[in-house]
Amino acid sequence: MKQKVTYQLDAEVLQEVRQAVDAGEARTMSEFVQAALEHHLAELRRSTIRANIRDACADPQFREDVREVQAAYESSSHDGMDDR
Repeated sequence: MKQKVTYQLDAEVLQEVRQAVDAGEARTMSEFVQAALEHHLAELRRSTIRANIRDACADPQFREDVREVQAAYESSSHDGMDDR
C-alpha cells in the first residue's frame, strides 16, 4: 500500500533527481526516490550482515566451530571430483 509523504530536500538534490527522471532513469520522481530508498536500505542490511560476520569471526568459539565443521567435511570435499 502506498502512502503519500512529504519531505524536504536540498535544492541541488531535487534538481539532480528531476534531471535523472527527465533522462529516463525512472518514470516519476516518486519511483526514483522509492528505488533510492530501497537501495539504501539494502546497503544498511548488508552493512549489518558484514558487522555480524566480523563479530562472529572475532569469537574464538565460532572460529573453533568452523574448524570442526571444515575438518568433518575434509574427507568428502573431493568426492566425485576429477583432479585432472
